Amino acid sequence: RAAASALLTALRGWVEGDVAIVPEETVFPKGESQQQVDEENTRQMRDSQESAEAAALTELKIPVRNQVQVDSVQKGKPAEGRLKPGDEIVSVDGAPATSVSDVTGRVTRRKPGDPVTIGYRRDGKDEKVTLTTAPAPTDAKRPVVGVVLADRFKFPFKIDISVGDVGGPSAGLMFALAIYDKLTPENLTGGRFIAGTGTITPKGEVGPIGGIQQKMIAARRAGATVFLTPADNCKDALAARPDGLRLVRADTLHGAIESLKTLNGAKGTIPSCENR
Repeated sequence: RAAASALLTALRGWVEGDVAIVPEETVFPKGESQQQVDEENTRQMRDSQESAEAAALTELKIPVRNQVQVDSVQKGKPAEGRLKPGDEIVSVDGAPATSVSDVTGRVTRRKPGDPVTIGYRRDGKDEKVTLTTAPAPTDAKRPVVGVVLADRFKFPFKIDISVGDVGGPSAGLMFALAIYDKLTPENLTGGRFIAGTGTITPKGEVGPIGGIQQKMIAARRAGATVFLTPADNCKDALAARPDGLRLVRADTLHGAIESLKTLNGAKGTIPSCENR
């Protein structure tokens, strides 16, 4: 009876446009508990907010200092007992660590079993540790040391973002736009109901998200007439776009800002999903 009910729910979801049917492991990865999933979503939301702050301030030419920090250490991996949450990664084999992608890129150039020397700062003191890389659980050819890293920033002032009990990284673009709008005299929306989605990097690059169809439907029901859409989501967005919702392609924070200014009458072109 339970299996039949689940099947009927799935069939109804495939028919209805505002319901998404996805594999269970997409939401609850195998081997991870509900608590682990919730903690990961919370971490992604926190990182998204920091990246949005950094992107917005960088767009405004306000200096931001970046540091790479250990967010968590995985049990049974080389870094366990050697590095700990809060450590600042300052170098990889002597090369400066300027971002998470910089650190992971340097580590993944090696092979599992190769040594890598990590320079880190703990309690104001610089240290080094040499770790033997291990194969990643999902890809035996990819080396890891077993840490989750996060870009952390030193901002010249405090920015508070209140979003309630939600998680994940998909609000990054909209966070960045809201911060930019708050710190500039012009009104980016021009009185329009603007909605959108997309992850954001500290450099202002916009990335794709999941559930674009449902997000568009919810935005249109709430009254939105313009929806900022990550380029890699354009195909799916076009196939499910609700009537009355204009899709504006967003590749970067700067591009999204320029598009909104153009909607308000400034000269320029507005990229769309149709002409991607």
